[in-house]
Amino acid sequence: MLLIEDSWDLNGLYADGILGMAPTSQSGKADLVVKKLWEQGAIPESVFSFQIGDLDENSVVTIGGYDVEKYARENETLQWHNLTNKFWWTLKLEGAQLDGKALPIRTTQVIIDTGTSFTLVPKTDYRIITSFFYSKGYDCKTDRSMYNLFVCQCTDAEYASYPTLEVIMGGTAYKLAPINYIERQEGVCAFKFMTMEMSGPRAFWIMGIPFFQNYYTVFDLQNQRVGFAESKISSLQAKNSSVVEEPKIEEPAVPAEPVIEDPVISRDPLANETESFKTTLSAASRVNLQEFDDLIDEDEDKPIYHSKNSTWNGYPTVYCPTAATFAYIILGLMAFLGLCELIRFYKN
Repeated sequence: MLLIEDSWDLNGLYADGILGMAPTSQSGKADLVVKKLWEQGAIPESVFSFQIGDLDENSVVTIGGYDVEKYARENETLQWHNLTNKFWWTLKLEGAQLDGKALPIRTTQVIIDTGTSFTLVPKTDYRIITSFFYSKGYDCKTDRSMYNLFVCQCTDAEYASYPTLEVIMGGTAYKLAPINYIERQEGVCAFKFMTMEMSGPRAFWIMGIPFFQNYYTVFDLQNQRVGFAESKISSLQAKNSSVVEEPKIEEPAVPAEPVIEDPVISRDPLANETESFKTTLSAASRVNLQEFDDLIDEDEDKPIYHSKNSTWNGYPTVYCPTAATFAYIILGLMAFLGLCELIRFYKN
């Protein structure tokens, strides 16, 4: 049995829908597609694998097997990591580094998710990451016009100086080069990080598409583990040190924010967005960006509005002084008209 749901927030998606491929059925009653195919003898193994390329490279999903020789770099072997939380494809996060320097993060879990377009981190870790770039003298800010992304001025020389981000899992440092975590356009570098408010043992990172562009990834349902090997189309060797030409990216007509529904992660695709800025989150492991609960001032990383408990249809709502003033005017007019009717009644 497949659990099929019609969802309004998939409008504009370049597909007919989303196939959830979580390691368990979570709170639903649906069968796991890959597991069912394996039990019926349709595939030889209860595994699936991904090679995900950049815009000019092919991507491949294999259901029922994997091929390290074909998709990984020469002499690469899979590094296997056991799941720490079987609700999602969750691994132990042992640390993170920028420019070889350890970041003082406390988060200990990381979700591996093909349905998340950027890298998502808790707000405390996000501020640690952005503080690193401020400390290096880069001219940076949070840009509301770009979905509150962290952006920095970006000459060729500045772009070439950005460090590699390393995420440590199972004693192995997995790398994201600047070309993976930065989007260049019109003289600025937009960082492909998103954030949400979470803390304590439930906090987690999500390694999305930027991670998969470097690592051929195998999801093993039978043994509840994930394996990584550097992909043949990885950016780490061929492109890491190069300065690429700034792409001409058409501005989206209507900005949109991903939807948050705890504890399962939802996708809110940007219908009119370019390929590199579509920010869909997976149905298999959803993150609720309602808890991405404040807007950030353009000049300072200080919340200017808190909307933790203020939503409409799952979206944060913002207090609008103009609307409130208009409401007071209407109430005043109604009171005035009522008073006029009362005076007319007594006169008659």
